[in-house]
Amino acid sequence: MPFALFTSSNTFKGQLPGETTLLVARKHWLTLALPLFLIVITALIPLAIYPFLALGSYTSLYWFLTSAFWFFLWNLLFFNLMIYYLNTVLITDKRIIATKQLGFFKYSTSEFQKDKIQDVSVKITGLLASLFNFGDLEIQTAAPQNKFNFTNLPNPEEIKRIILS
Repeated sequence: MPFALFTSSNTFKGQLPGETTLLVARKHWLTLALPLFLIVITALIPLAIYPFLALGSYTSLYWFLTSAFWFFLWNLLFFNLMIYYLNTVLITDKRIIATKQLGFFKYSTSEFQKDKIQDVSVKITGLLASLFNFGDLEIQTAAPQNKFNFTNLPNPEEIKRIILS
């Protein structure tokens, strides 16, 4: 039985008749934490340097530029959240579908049948990956594009078990 966090009874665009969704996976949350942390720290820089500046009559200009800077960071935050949320690996009882968001208006989707799978390997590298149980999944198929790599997936051994079941 897959983890409750990963199971889905939802339907999706292009679902085949009688096809059941077994798992929807995204990259591990830790891969999102570092960019978000850096964005938050960067957003605090204008507030940290404000007391040390002798702005005089340029205070309005400073706050205008700070607001523009924060707007840029807000867009960067939104972009990171969007990329995290929309990059998915969908595993059904018949096929595996990988959706990769490449930008705001550009994405790619690749899929392959489960009966074409020849090998599934898991690679967990590093201390953080071992502690938080995330890693890479490589699937070898008999399809024209014979290797599919999925990076930083949570609980890759469980995902491998679901794919091979």
